[in-house]
Amino acid sequence: MRRLGIRLLGTSAALDELRQALAPYGHELAAQAPAIDLLIEDGSQPVVQELAGMAVMSLRLSIGALSECGLPILQIRCYDRIQQLLAVLDVAPPSCGNGQQLRRQAIARLIEWVALQVSGFSRNPGHFVQRASASKVPEQSLQGLEGLAYLHRFNRTDNPGLIQKARTPLIEQLEHGLRTFADRPALEIAGLTLNYRQLLRHSLAIQQVLQPLLGSGQAPVVGICLGKSVGLYASILATLGCGAVYLPLEPGHPLPRQQAMLENAGAVVLLDDGQHPLRRHFTAVDVSRIDSQHMDDSRPLALTSPSTDSACMVLYTSGTTGQPKGVLLSQQNLAHFSAWYSQYVELTEHSRVLQFSSLSFDSSLIDLFAALCQGATLIVPSEEQRRDPHQLVELIQQRRVSHAFLPPALLSLLPLDRPLGLEHLLTGGDICEPHVIARIAGQCALHNLYGPTEATVLVSSHRMRADDSNLNLGTPIANSQVLILDEQRRPVEDQVVGELYIVGPGVSLGYVNQ
Repeated sequence: MRRLGIRLLGTSAALDELRQALAPYGHELAAQAPAIDLLIEDGSQPVVQELAGMAVMSLRLSIGALSECGLPILQIRCYDRIQQLLAVLDVAPPSCGNGQQLRRQAIARLIEWVALQVSGFSRNPGHFVQRASASKVPEQSLQGLEGLAYLHRFNRTDNPGLIQKARTPLIEQLEHGLRTFADRPALEIAGLTLNYRQLLRHSLAIQQVLQPLLGSGQAPVVGICLGKSVGLYASILATLGCGAVYLPLEPGHPLPRQQAMLENAGAVVLLDDGQHPLRRHFTAVDVSRIDSQHMDDSRPLALTSPSTDSACMVLYTSGTTGQPKGVLLSQQNLAHFSAWYSQYVELTEHSRVLQFSSLSFDSSLIDLFAALCQGATLIVPSEEQRRDPHQLVELIQQRRVSHAFLPPALLSLLPLDRPLGLEHLLTGGDICEPHVIARIAGQCALHNLYGPTEATVLVSSHRMRADDSNLNLGTPIANSQVLILDEQRRPVEDQVVGELYIVGPGVSLGYVNQ
């Protein structure tokens, strides 16, 4: 066996690992002309030196069609100095669908394969005379292996139709729903039933008072602090229609917290019921005194056509780190979420949606905008019904609720001796008890949702079976990807702990004033 003078040319991680693997064989790996017997290059840099008198291994990568596991079939090709194909190495993807495992598997196979070729050449100068044939798939440098690490079968979520739909601003979709379903019931609340035309009129009446107070600045923030009422939902629509940013405030939260949120967000107007203790510090509007009876509903609700990346809502996190942060959500964030959710749970104008969550929590977005865009009816429980599991179940059954989001802690308290009658029950934010999953998954579609506020409510979902693990967070929703990365922000293999990174149209604009 000869001691070869080998030059490795390129910048790929695969070539660097190959250099380390060849080191124990005793060859000179930093050879310079004219002592180079073998040049190994990965296609990432031009070959500028004279190749006469030396053997060449030009390594290229071909990324083929996707396999059943959602990853591509690979082919590594080796050419000589006159670009004749010497050999090919086919690499099948792992069944787990993890791109990092495919990358590492490909590099390991490549190193073993090249080491075998080098060993053959060291024993026989005429080793590189064989010929091979390759697939017709285009090729690239070995640097292409790095991008494979970020692939995963669960992240194949492309849905161009939803992306296209999300280009229509949320307020325009809401106004379309208000007018298309004008005579259908929009709200059932406190013993009243309000149709979409009445809700539109109420929204327009509030908007007529609100709009002159907003000034000429872009995306002014409007704080809304109201109990669940017709005025609350109309105020939200009026605010969005003005092109303003909606800031929900919970009436029962401590005043210092509410004041901090209003000041941090730079709110210019506060909509309330005339009783809020902070109203003297802000321009305030008592929406309970606004009469919509004679409002002309032919007036447009959407006074502007906002861009998809303009802010339309700010939601404050719970403040577990000590200081709540205001998450800015865009028109696209909410439009895409609403479009995805409507499709996911098959919302129609015949759906009856329980509006359970407080409007200051991001889970309220599950109840609210998608339902109004689709002409569904919002069923709003009283505070007593929200707090009493027996009364809540009675409401769900008597009012024929079809869709509901309820937190796991509440599901554990519900009397489940009779079917709830729901079509879709959604939960998330904590772990469901196994007996709850077993009981409910058999009577309706039970969905576990996961995601931070910064990703517009959620990023993954899972329809649970009766025997499912309560730790299953599901797979990414449409057009979204979830990456689990190590400390160097490289994807990890399956069953390896890392940090969660989220990509997609749900990722918010960031934090207020940060």
